[in-house]
Amino acid sequence: MAKQATAISVVDPTHKVDYSKTETPPNYKCGKCRATGCKLWREYQTFLNHQSLLCVKCAGQEEGKVVCDIDDAGKIGLERRWRTDQIGWMVPAVPTEENDTYWGYSSVPQAGCEWWNRLPSISEQTKAELKQLAQPVIEHAKLRQRRGRKPSMVFWGQNNPRKALALALKYAA
Repeated sequence: MAKQATAISVVDPTHKVDYSKTETPPNYKCGKCRATGCKLWREYQTFLNHQSLLCVKCAGQEEGKVVCDIDDAGKIGLERRWRTDQIGWMVPAVPTEENDTYWGYSSVPQAGCEWWNRLPSISEQTKAELKQLAQPVIEHAKLRQRRGRKPSMVFWGQNNPRKALALALKYAA
């Protein structure tokens, strides 16, 4: 059974959201790992008092989705090379400027979309974890290159840090 996110207040009207800045209010944090300062997702069509926010890593785990190919726009790959900003039944969590609720998926104003899009897709904490997990992959590829060999199929292309991070995220769960 999936580990439930810890109940924290997902709104705080005392801390307004300024869409012109790339800042998040104190309550805008992952309910599982407490990641802040990054894009978060929320459950689709869920009452606010039952709502929780999750970062990409935790949302992927919760929904059983592979999110290792997330891009800067917060989109992941689907079948047939389509991309989406939804993770299973989770949608981007865009608070109102009053920070008293979250916009419906198809009702977010342009300024709110732009605010969410400017946020990093992965938290600094997760980036540090992934960098640590990816380091052996990168070192293996560098060693093979020094020996004049191409990276093996298992590690093919992993000397590219973005691909190494993708691999690490895939196996970080």
